[in-house]
Amino acid sequence: MKAETKKILWISPRWPEPANDGAKIATFQLLRYLQNDFEIHLLAILPEEEPSPAISVLDRCTVRVLRRPRPRGSLAFRLLVRPWVPVTFSSFASSSLRNEVKSAVSAMDWDWIVFDGAHAAVPFLKSGAKTSARLVYRAHNAEYSLWERTAEAQGFFKRLALKHQAALVKKIESSILSLCDFVFPVSSDDASLFQALSPAIRSEVIRIGQDFPESLPPRKSSHCLGFVGRLDWLPNRQGLEWFLSKVWAQVAEKRPELTLKVAGSGDASWLERYRQLPRLEILGPVASVDSFYEGIDAAIVPLFFGSGTRVKAIEASRFAVPCISTSLGVEGCPLVAGASFLRAESVEDWVKVLEQASFDSLKALGASAFAVMKPQYDSRVIADKVRRIFA
Repeated sequence: MKAETKKILWISPRWPEPANDGAKIATFQLLRYLQNDFEIHLLAILPEEEPSPAISVLDRCTVRVLRRPRPRGSLAFRLLVRPWVPVTFSSFASSSLRNEVKSAVSAMDWDWIVFDGAHAAVPFLKSGAKTSARLVYRAHNAEYSLWERTAEAQGFFKRLALKHQAALVKKIESSILSLCDFVFPVSSDDASLFQALSPAIRSEVIRIGQDFPESLPPRKSSHCLGFVGRLDWLPNRQGLEWFLSKVWAQVAEKRPELTLKVAGSGDASWLERYRQLPRLEILGPVASVDSFYEGIDAAIVPLFFGSGTRVKAIEASRFAVPCISTSLGVEGCPLVAGASFLRAESVEDWVKVLEQASFDSLKALGASAFAVMKPQYDSRVIADKVRRIFA
């Protein structure tokens, strides 16, 4: 007798398509490979003004959209009115959203409920909903750690304010962990942070998957470096601003054949001040990352704070493109400095590494990165692990 198909309610704070940033890629790739084996109901919580684009690939999922209200009043007003709620979580705690999530939870006998990030769990936490389903916190970051690291990079008063927000986020994440049966962090580093918050939680590292080809992709020199990512995400913006203001002009002078291409979604207006830099191409959103990576020799990852796994490192490795990165930029990945990526921390490091890097050395590093990353980050391998847990 055939076993009954398991029912999963997957609550997400975003629309998963197009999968053009780390969180969307993580959600999209898992759902894409799980939708044929489970009855998945995707509950997408979107801002009230954001349109709902059509689902193309995730057509086996049942999709329902909920709306979270636009934040009312100024930031200062919201902090005064609801000082106990992290500012980025406030719209997820609205009474209307809590009621809708409670209704969705009660609508069916779910086998599993997945909170796709901390924000997705907030309306459930506040709803009082009861369920016999097993609960999973799919953590794209240790959110509180991200706030703490952001705070350390600020001045005194801003640091105090951000540390307060970090404490509020930490309290929410602790509440989520206390309710859940599993946490699915994207890296072992984040798993350790969650285990410290909730020693009893069962943790399974579920990495961010990419579709790696079966064999090593061919490479040819283009004399280009590249940066691709969400351009208004603070760690990306601060790292890239640092690189453009302190590193690139020196590299461009020493390596006149090199071009730097910057691409990505999000508000990129801040890049206008750097357009006068030599051989800098600001592309904005790209239709396909495939053609972008095929046209560069190495990906730069000047990241100085953040948590989770670095999607840029996984994505670049899929195309056998090596990363030139800070150690934090490849954190959570099995890449080794000098063997499968080039490490640079200071201005002097970056200039020296980029001055000396040859195409042949970069090609060898890219091949090594592909070989190291494919067994752990191929989407099918990761989906198989989740499938065994949910079965």
